[in-house]
Amino acid sequence: MSGGKAECNRPRNLTWFVGTAAVSAAAIMFGFMGCSAPPEVWPETSGKRIMTSFAPIYCFVANVAGDDDAVLCLLTTTGPHDAHPTPRDAIKLQRADLFFTNGIELDTELSRKLAANAGNKRLELVDLGQCPSLKDKLRKVDPNSDGCCGNHHGGVDPHTWLGIPEAIAMVGCIRDKLKEVNPSHAAGYEQRAADYIARLQKLQADGMALLAGKKDRNIVTFHDSLRYFASSFDLNVVASIQPQAGTEPDPRRLARLVDVCKKDHVRVLAVEPQYPRNTAATSLLEEIRRKGVADALFVEVDPIETAPPDQLKPDYYEKRMRENVENLAKALQ
Repeated sequence: MSGGKAECNRPRNLTWFVGTAAVSAAAIMFGFMGCSAPPEVWPETSGKRIMTSFAPIYCFVANVAGDDDAVLCLLTTTGPHDAHPTPRDAIKLQRADLFFTNGIELDTELSRKLAANAGNKRLELVDLGQCPSLKDKLRKVDPNSDGCCGNHHGGVDPHTWLGIPEAIAMVGCIRDKLKEVNPSHAAGYEQRAADYIARLQKLQADGMALLAGKKDRNIVTFHDSLRYFASSFDLNVVASIQPQAGTEPDPRRLARLVDVCKKDHVRVLAVEPQYPRNTAATSLLEEIRRKGVADALFVEVDPIETAPPDQLKPDYYEKRMRENVENLAKALQ
């Protein structure tokens, strides 16, 4: 399988407060790197140089671009919920032609700050959340709710990459954009997108087959990220532990979760490999076991917001999604 060439940055936990428009990329380089030229991050290519915001977007773009373009990933060990733009990140965009992002106020602020400070007038920011074919698939959330998506993402769930129909819509938008900016390679983009979409459709069909016959389809998630995923595989997310990604629940929320799990006999708590388990999730598991759901257990489900840099290849998304379904299939009854 052909794919874009990956080079992925480990972002620093440095908040970059964007200054006035007069701050140039040259000044950024001088202040942070001295007088030497910044290191070259882009491999040689006769096609386009394409930056992507985080792992799933990288996989979608790399599978469509193939070897026609150079595709890099900005975030790997830090996910879009936790990332802050840095001057070194902006420098990577100085020679980029396109910057594909998920959008929907997840990586929007990050990407806009970086694009504005890259000193690259030809750079085009592509917000996949604005794709027309995705619009009718977006999951609306009450902005007054205590879920992660209501308060912080404009009333729309941004975790679109975890739904197979939504991922397919995003791939179609990527195909169309690449055909627009590089029409001499249109046939290749068209074929690779069709092949990748077929693999995504098979991924969903295989997942449905693995879960066929499961009567126990209720799950509690670590943070509210798996609604599109659950819809793709006919599962039901009854609640999330964290009100926002990275924010522990208060005692009242935990008490409500215990009641929900007992009422709906929720056995499966979907935990994320990016976060430690010795948190409220452990307290919840112990309490619902004590309240009568004796066989409750943790199941690892990766929202694919981060990726080990050495593992991030074009097929990473497919592998992790299959592992997620397989993990759930083993636990659900």
